[in-house]
Amino acid sequence: MALENLLGSPLYRASSPLVLGWSDDQLRRIVHHLEPVLPEDISVEMRFAVAAVARSIVAEKVLTGLGVHYARAKTPYSQPKRYRTGDPRFSWHYVTKAMDHLRLAGLIEHAVGEYWPGHPGKGLESVALATGQLLCLVGPLIDEWDARAMFGNLETIVLRGRGRCDVDYEETEATVAMRDQVQIVNDALLGLELQHRGRRIVVPPVRRIFSGSFERGGRFYCHGESFQNMSFGQRSELEVMIDGQLHRMVEVDYRNLHIAMAYSEAGEDIPDGDQYRIDGFDRGVVKLAVNTMLNARRGATLAVANALHDDPDLRRVSGVDLRDRVACRALAEQVVAAIERQHQPIKDYFGSNCGARFQRKDSDMAMQVMAAMIHSTGRCPLPIHDSFIVAVADAELLKRTMGEVSTRHGLRLDLKVLRLPGSLSV
Repeated sequence: MALENLLGSPLYRASSPLVLGWSDDQLRRIVHHLEPVLPEDISVEMRFAVAAVARSIVAEKVLTGLGVHYARAKTPYSQPKRYRTGDPRFSWHYVTKAMDHLRLAGLIEHAVGEYWPGHPGKGLESVALATGQLLCLVGPLIDEWDARAMFGNLETIVLRGRGRCDVDYEETEATVAMRDQVQIVNDALLGLELQHRGRRIVVPPVRRIFSGSFERGGRFYCHGESFQNMSFGQRSELEVMIDGQLHRMVEVDYRNLHIAMAYSEAGEDIPDGDQYRIDGFDRGVVKLAVNTMLNARRGATLAVANALHDDPDLRRVSGVDLRDRVACRALAEQVVAAIERQHQPIKDYFGSNCGARFQRKDSDMAMQVMAAMIHSTGRCPLPIHDSFIVAVADAELLKRTMGEVSTRHGLRLDLKVLRLPGSLSV
């Protein structure tokens, strides 16, 4: 598929990395249903590998409508021992061959080397999306919320190097302490009686993923399909059982978090109001540009232009044709200049690549918020980076906790309460 046709499609907008971890018992019926469309001479183990890959692709499609991304190069599969989950099928040989078998059978749409968020054409990851034929063939056999059986040895403190490969690191008191903290979170998340449309859903383990060093990144990501991949509408249907009663849920978010961190670090007072509101520009364009500028290395304008070009959700509201790179560059120049004027006190932070450093701080804050809520209620909020979902009954306590944590970090932050449809006012 040509890149210009791929941008904005479910293929390019792959939601999650490919995650396996399925047991033989979870795959046998799928193997049986796939046998008629697979070559007769492939091994039994390869049949199970095809079934494992198919199961993950179908689960992603059912949950998000999108595909999964994965590597076809060998290097990403040469993981240090600490990251091996015990699934022998998650190897270069089995994953790439399984994808090829599914593609040749017409069971997936496939694009080789097209996925790299914000950097189209880098060719670092490939994407697979379930076709209608695959959904009809094995979809009825799959519960997208079924817990994977092979996560007993999952490393929850992950360090990513170049090319987003997981790299080894020296164990320290700090990494041991972080792992113990994440274990507390995972135990609490596993104990939640969470439901979606009347079905119990199991929250997969969360991991803290750092970028380049333990001073950067560290946000919490579920390993596998989860509430983090859901649309806002799907999250609105989540309920949690407390003392035998189902409770609707509400999401609470920090406003302007990274801008506030930049002002605080610069020793400047942050202006009142919404920092993403600038006259003459759509708020979504400004928000995307600000976050891109904080994460950019030097050339912020080009980075913003690329980000605008790659975001199909902004095409309706931006006022320009974002498929046109010249128009994107012109809009980027205008919005970058407007942001630098409005936020002159933190101008030096734009293009400084400070975003991942701020993520380390907001992920530490998230850990403190979750730990406090577990201590107070016995229930862990569902983390979505710098926002949290809780039962409406826990919302006021969550707001107070988030406020106390941010104050301890020297931040003056407003909270945004996203009232999920059907939830009570908070």
